[in-house]
Amino acid sequence: MTKKLLDPVAVNSDKNALLTIEQIRARLNLKRGVAYKIANPELGEIPSIRVGKLIHVSLAALNDFIAKKLGEPDTDLRDIEFFNVKQIKAYGFARSTVYGLVQSGKLRAIRFGSVIMVPSHWLDEFLKQCGYAPRISHQARVASHQIE
Repeated sequence: MTKKLLDPVAVNSDKNALLTIEQIRARLNLKRGVAYKIANPELGEIPSIRVGKLIHVSLAALNDFIAKKLGEPDTDLRDIEFFNVKQIKAYGFARSTVYGLVQSGKLRAIRFGSVIMVPSHWLDEFLKQCGYAPRISHQARVASHQIE
């Protein structure tokens, strides 16, 4: 089974687009089970519909969910990436340190289901305060590969 990648340009151009669980998973950087849990039509956090065996979420509903979690209604959601604890460990932090920073409020984070995620702009702000070099965004990495 091949993974379908979310095309943010195509999806963000149509607010009425219906996203699959795989697209939600890719957008929020979640494991499949967590994506199913938050998009469950009966118990999930995101309004969704079931068509046969498939679950779909509208792009508008997903963006509303993300904006509500962030508490920042004016943020451009297209450029935000989400990082889990394992990815933040790559900056030299121990797992327990990341959890401690989140619990103390020094590193702002949100929960998708039971998973702690840090939006890219909050991670950039935290790394800057700690004296780390700026993180290279996904868009910058893609652009640099196209130039080569």
